Amino acid sequence: MDKGHVRILTGSEFKLMLRSPQGILAMSFLAIYAGWVLSKLWGNAGFINSLASGSLSEEGTIVMAAVKWLANIAGVALIIGSFLLIQKRRAQTDQLSSYADWFLLGFVFTVAVSGLLAEITRFAGWAGITYTVYFIHLVAVWVLIAFLPFSKLAHLVYRTVAMAYDKYIDRH
Repeated sequence: MDKGHVRILTGSEFKLMLRSPQGILAMSFLAIYAGWVLSKLWGNAGFINSLASGSLSEEGTIVMAAVKWLANIAGVALIIGSFLLIQKRRAQTDQLSSYADWFLLGFVFTVAVSGLLAEITRFAGWAGITYTVYFIHLVAVWVLIAFLPFSKLAHLVYRTVAMAYDKYIDRH
């Protein structure tokens, strides 16, 4: 298979992959990545929809209902993926985990859980709790962004730039 092509797994290959430790790890990373990217895309889509409609009020529009549902699904994927990675790291007794590893996993999990809790408490009508949880969510997001250049998340940026540069100079 040529480099750059993706092979789609059959159902039986996918089930076999999920039984292996590497497969579970891969699915955990995929859930985190998909959850993060999709929640950002849907969040931005909602904001753009609000600006285009001339109102910052999002309530009651069908587009916003779909965006919120998809963002919540992405948030659940983020929670599941980060939870699986935390469990995997806790089960590895033969390897030492650094503070930076736990910090990153903890903050990804905190961002996902606090975001979903802010949404749940908002729907429940608990204004005081919603504002507190949303404040925690925003602080966790900004800490994660500030920590990005010093963490393994930097590879998202560095590797993307390296791959783009590779394509630019026609090096394969």
